[in-house]
Amino acid sequence: MNPYRLYLVTDDQQDLDTLKKVVKEAVIGGVTMVQVREKHGDVRQFIERATAVKEILKGTGVPLIINEALLLKSMELNLEATI
Repeated sequence: MNPYRLYLVTDDQQDLDTLKKVVKEAVIGGVTMVQVREKHGDVRQFIERATAVKEILKGTGVPLIINEALLLKSMELNLEATI
């Protein structure tokens, strides 16, 4: 049986406070996986939002999936900052 029965994909049009509230309520409601999906935000905003969701999910056992395109951009940004 698939353990991921209720899957939340975040909305990049929500402000940070709303995003955090939605994720918290989803965890209370039984969500079994969360994906941070950011199509329109910039990399810094993405990192802030992903970090906030990661903190909410800490200790819940709910896995977090990150939108890979922005993750790669953030890795490039971090690499450039260290060069």
